[in-house]
Amino acid sequence: EPLRWGSQPTINEGRTTLASLLKGSGYETVCVGKWHCGFEGGVSRQDQPLEGGPLDRGFDHFFGQHGSLDQPPYFYIRDRMAVEPATEPIAEAHDNSHSVIYQGRFWRAGKVAPNFKHEEVLDRYAGEAVQFLKKHQSNAAEKPFFLYFAMTAPHGPWLPAKQFLGKSDAGPLGDFVVHVDHVVGQVLATLDDLELTDNTLVLFSSDNGPLWFDDDVKRYGHDSSGGLRGRKGDIWEGGVRMPLIARWPGHVPEGSTSNQIISQMDFLATVAAIVDEELPKGAGDDSFNMLPVLLGKQGDKPIRETLLLQSTGGNNVAIRQGDWKLIPWLGSGGFLTKPSRVKPASGEPPGQLYNLREDPGEQINLYAEQPELVEQLSKMLKEQRQSERTRP
Repeated sequence: EPLRWGSQPTINEGRTTLASLLKGSGYETVCVGKWHCGFEGGVSRQDQPLEGGPLDRGFDHFFGQHGSLDQPPYFYIRDRMAVEPATEPIAEAHDNSHSVIYQGRFWRAGKVAPNFKHEEVLDRYAGEAVQFLKKHQSNAAEKPFFLYFAMTAPHGPWLPAKQFLGKSDAGPLGDFVVHVDHVVGQVLATLDDLELTDNTLVLFSSDNGPLWFDDDVKRYGHDSSGGLRGRKGDIWEGGVRMPLIARWPGHVPEGSTSNQIISQMDFLATVAAIVDEELPKGAGDDSFNMLPVLLGKQGDKPIRETLLLQSTGGNNVAIRQGDWKLIPWLGSGGFLTKPSRVKPASGEPPGQLYNLREDPGEQINLYAEQPELVEQLSKMLKEQRQSERTRP
């Protein structure tokens, strides 16, 4: 089947995004790095303006690429135009030294631009992010800014620079994480140098779990999932539970933690509250204002009662409410952990139910022991899937 990355935008025209919300509130907005929401008509015509991308979703500026660093064609985009089209052939790269082909130094065959070197991309984007901050401070310091820095790492290919090799004791992925840490440090140091730290909210997160297997745990003595079950693509916590680090001196209490359920979908309503903007009617259908949580003023009372979770192995949707998580099938639901789906044996429960407070590793299936809770969560899941929104 032909590759279809970057084919169509997933954000409908006219919908409110973080960038459009903040641009309307007077912010200068920039996207640097990986734009994986598609372009209208795809990216095969690189001599033409690429429509439907960041500049059509509320960003003033864009420098980056159309997908992940393992997905051709490989070329940089500045605003709507290719910096240089992908005209040269590039062979598939892989090192065959890890559990699956997607790990390590892997990318797919295709076309590449003459100025595009996989090993240089992460630091190139770091430079663009730092350059934007400095330029903004010189030319438009009176305006606030929104920088969306979507790094291509530590997603594959794992390409740690030479100065980071061996720094982690966890192989090339661990070293690549150290490289990522260095890049984030460059951005934070720039905020310090420009005296912007105290007035800048920094949010750091990821969109899926690590590509890490039992063989990797044994090989490096390190578990990238931190004891959680599963990996990227799975419905289990190792696939869907991400860290979120927030820094905002004088507002986010230093060293604090929260067990509130939060989704990256909640960033829209939260940022709207920060800048005192009303969300347009119909915007943020599934976005909850988590500002009280960030400020340490919410306590244990939940703002988000439920959260729908989806794995990448098909139309597999689960639901989380408080400590409980219902997965209405057996199996990982993912594309890497097999089996994705399991037909229940005679007398076996048809789904999975876990208490994540007592069993974060999802080892004890309570589906058969909690029929009323299964029925309640199943009803919630059905209602929310049929509804146009989950936020009142």
